[in-house]
Amino acid sequence: MPVGTIKKHATGKGNAGKEDVIAAMRARGHAPADDNEADALALLHWAVQTQEV
Repeated sequence: MPVGTIKKHATGKGNAGKEDVIAAMRARGHAPADDNEADALALLHWAVQTQEV
């Protein structure tokens, strides 16, 4: 899965920065400890909304 796809799904921009992804996950009610956790949450949101999981 290309990173840009996950970033676009999370923030609306495929070239979003780390802080953008963190902010997007906070806006969804999460409290990511760092950008790695925010990326994992963004991937989870993408999977739940686009895949049959």
